[in-house]
Amino acid sequence: MAAIWYQCVAERAELIDLRVTASCRRQGLGKQLLWASLGALPSVTQVDLEVRDSNIAARALYRSLSFQETGRRRDYYALGDGREDAVLMTLALSSCA
Repeated sequence: MAAIWYQCVAERAELIDLRVTASCRRQGLGKQLLWASLGALPSVTQVDLEVRDSNIAARALYRSLSFQETGRRRDYYALGDGREDAVLMTLALSSCA
C-alpha cells in the first residue's frame, strides 16, 4: 500500500523514495507515513529530498510538512522528449516540534 525509504548518514537523512499505491492515493497515507517516519529518525536533524518539478502533488505534500525548496538540478530527469528539473527540498527536524 505505502512504503518509504531513507538513506541516513550522521545527522542527515535523504528521503530516497515515498510510494503509495495508485488506488490508495488522496487518502492521506503518504502524509501519515512521512510524518511517522520522521519520528523514527531520532539522531537525524535534517532531511533532504529531490522531486520532479512536475510532481505537484508530492511537492505540496512536502511543503505541508514544512519542507523548504533549497535548489534545483537543471535537466536532471530524462523524459521521452527532453529533460526535467529536480527540485531539492530540505526539512530541519527542529521545525517539526
